[in-house]
Amino acid sequence: FSPNPSLQQTGVAAIAWIKKKGFKNVGILNDGIPYDTVFANQIGAGVKKAVKNAKVTTVNITPNSVDNSAAITKLKGSGTQLLVVTAGEGYGPIWQAILSANWSPTILSSAGAWYDGFDAMGSLTAKAYAPYVDCAESPSQTFTSEQQDLFAKYSAVTGGTSVNYLTYIASDSVPVEIMAAAIEKYHSTDPSAIKKAIEGIHHQSFIGIQYNFSPTNHFGLTGQFGP
Repeated sequence: FSPNPSLQQTGVAAIAWIKKKGFKNVGILNDGIPYDTVFANQIGAGVKKAVKNAKVTTVNITPNSVDNSAAITKLKGSGTQLLVVTAGEGYGPIWQAILSANWSPTILSSAGAWYDGFDAMGSLTAKAYAPYVDCAESPSQTFTSEQQDLFAKYSAVTGGTSVNYLTYIASDSVPVEIMAAAIEKYHSTDPSAIKKAIEGIHHQSFIGIQYNFSPTNHFGLTGQFGP
């Protein structure tokens, strides 16, 4: 079970954004890890289908590679307008290679890049985006008192490094909330009972986020929350 969007949901949102922005030449930097490759393939196929006359160039690197200069040179040479980084780790060397190539493409990368190697982005941050809506949509976004209380508690134990990231609520608090509800439903900690209870959660909100699980859908975000 996951409290986060599925790869398919994230891909739908990303492809819609790419089409809306008018990118026709898309480069994908992937690390070959199966999970990341599924997303890379989805983006590549989706862009070709959604954007007329689209060009997609995919280049693979070694996971956690420290020298990505060859891959970046190839992507830059292909005329890439939007660089989609589907690599799941080792972001610092990727940004360094882009900066060393004197290149400044628009970047679409995992929200993880904002925690791993973000400082290395330097000037690239001005045109960097993540296909997630787990974090605050704007600096002026307001939150419920329950959410604000969780932010304050999280901030207290992390030294105040990240205050307004809703992703912490989705990733850290919601699983506990869902597990508690599942145990309480049948008053049992038996795995099969917990599984049945979670699969029976329909249109139920946890920390202001609605979930709708089923026996065939273990990614519970639905409606506006899904993509």
